[in-house]
Amino acid sequence: MSRSTVTERPLVAPAAWESAVCAWPDDEARDWSRRLIDAAVKDPVVEAVVATGSAVRDVDHSDDLRCKPRHNRRRAADVTVQAATP
Repeated sequence: MSRSTVTERPLVAPAAWESAVCAWPDDEARDWSRRLIDAAVKDPVVEAVVATGSAVRDVDHSDDLRCKPRHNRRRAADVTVQAATP
């Protein structure tokens, strides 16, 4: 039985996030990702963005990149309370 190999890239600082991408599917994906990361860095509730897909694996051709923001629920509750307080 063969098992697929799971590779894990190290955590990277927001300023160096593009180094985690091995190959971009296209320029549109790069621009979309830049906008997403810029927004995530400014959002106090987002504590990380997890990237998956062929773009972050060592492959010959990249055809997908998925980004999942990870939210801090405690921080989200704090932000909601602060926004509701007059």
